[in-house]
Amino acid sequence: MKDVNIKLSEEQYKNIMLLLHSWIEMVPYMKQKVADNSDLNNIFANLESSLVEIQTTLSKMDEEVSPSTCTTKRGKH
Repeated sequence: MKDVNIKLSEEQYKNIMLLLHSWIEMVPYMKQKVADNSDLNNIFANLESSLVEIQTTLSKMDEEVSPSTCTTKRGKH
């Protein structure tokens, strides 16, 4: 992974955090719907983990710097 500078307005930051929160809340419902398909269940579990990681990273950056200039890591796991 490499560092990437992301510039967000305060409104964009809030909207992204709200969207992440909504997606994270939806994942358990989706996992329940595909409970009989282990491949899809694993995909949703990985998605949930990634969304939480993104949300946590953005939250930490908000504590360290203003939301208008964020630096994060991006890439494949």
